[in-house]
Amino acid sequence: MIAQAIGLGVAIDYVQPIGMEAIEAHEHALTVRALEGCSAWTGCASSARRSGTIAGPRISFTVEGVHPHDVAQLLDERGIAVRAGHHCARPVCVRYGIPATTRASFGVYTSPAEVDCVDRRSRRGAEDVSPMTSPETLYQDIILDHFKHPQHRGLAERFDAEVHHVNPTCGDEVTLRIRLADGTVEDVSWEGAGCSISQASTSVMSGLVVGKPVSNALELERLFLSLMQSRGESTLTDGEAEALEDAVAFEGVSKYPARVKCALLGWMAMKSAVAEATAAVGSTS
Repeated sequence: MIAQAIGLGVAIDYVQPIGMEAIEAHEHALTVRALEGCSAWTGCASSARRSGTIAGPRISFTVEGVHPHDVAQLLDERGIAVRAGHHCARPVCVRYGIPATTRASFGVYTSPAEVDCVDRRSRRGAEDVSPMTSPETLYQDIILDHFKHPQHRGLAERFDAEVHHVNPTCGDEVTLRIRLADGTVEDVSWEGAGCSISQASTSVMSGLVVGKPVSNALELERLFLSLMQSRGESTLTDGEAEALEDAVAFEGVSKYPARVKCALLGWMAMKSAVAEATAAVGSTS
């Protein structure tokens, strides 16, 4: 506790000359500035804009057409620190149909220019989620194509098992149904909500495993897990990478630990569904 006590003392020494009233006024002005910036364009919606109240020196907002996690990632890549998720308010997000929000917090050290930078960069969010070709980047054209045109989306009426997986860290979720026949994955169907990474990865997975023997589908899951755990330094052989097809486009995602769970969500759901379906088929045979 010694370090914490020393840190507290330094913080007090820092704020006392400024004065708490001056700090409160500064933070309130920054928050109003941020809300005015958000209100100035139709693509932005903030919690304070909905309620008409300012709860503190922060705003939680969404950008039309771009998932909050993607907004946060894009801002982070430009040196702007924000948070994305439910912020301990998942019931409220579920109640109002909000997948998550991006939250910007302000302090005595924040300048008006920095607030304007958040607004300016957020406005470009939808434009910035655009095709990139380097394997090092997070948003490649293959990923964005699967996000915009998902495969096997829409729950099928015939299925052997259904699972529902949620990433509690960020709120991404997927409901997945699977049908097996003679040891083969005959069909995969799904519905979900979340960032472009989780939705695109589920699309890629479903396209890969349908028509494959169950053992092959599980091997593909193992290879993809290995890719996601590589932190951008994959050790997959050429043959293994070829077997993953479009899924190798997610190699860049493995460099961002916070996004790995997004990419794995659909794959883990498929693995669980296979286990349940196999058990169900075995119990009825």
